[in-house]
Amino acid sequence: MLIYHFTDLESALNIIYSKKFIAYSNNIYNGDSGLNSFPCLDGGFNYGQNFNKTGIILVFEWSGAVVKDASIYKPPHQMERNTMYIQGAWRSFIPVNTDSKYLKVVDIIYDTTILDKLIKYPFYFYLIPKFFNNLKFKIYEKYKLEADNQFKKLFEKKDMHISII
Repeated sequence: MLIYHFTDLESALNIIYSKKFIAYSNNIYNGDSGLNSFPCLDGGFNYGQNFNKTGIILVFEWSGAVVKDASIYKPPHQMERNTMYIQGAWRSFIPVNTDSKYLKVVDIIYDTTILDKLIKYPFYFYLIPKFFNNLKFKIYEKYKLEADNQFKKLFEKKDMHISII
């Protein structure tokens, strides 16, 4: 089953490189001690929700047990390990201490403007006067494409399993 987790660039890279999702709280008595995600992206969730981190959507494949129509009032310390709880279209939740064999990053959805933070321009890029905007834009496009290709290479690994801690 595919699930979608909203985050920012820095957090996405940390998850990918460390192969760990570090929950906001690892205290099993807190409501957010696990991975929050959405069971769909077709508009069924509440767009008015408050997202602390945005710009990237990590697409995970979940292969563990699933409890559909789970209560939103069930606290994580009463949830089974290695189980995803779908609490309506607005949230799917996997508690901390889940085995990495069940959660796998399979794709990423992002706007390429996010990659501007990753682009390393040559020193002369900033010295080009505005008069040569055409040249500057061509250099920008070249380096942006390079950053995009490098970012996509992160997802070529077939076994990118993630643990939730």
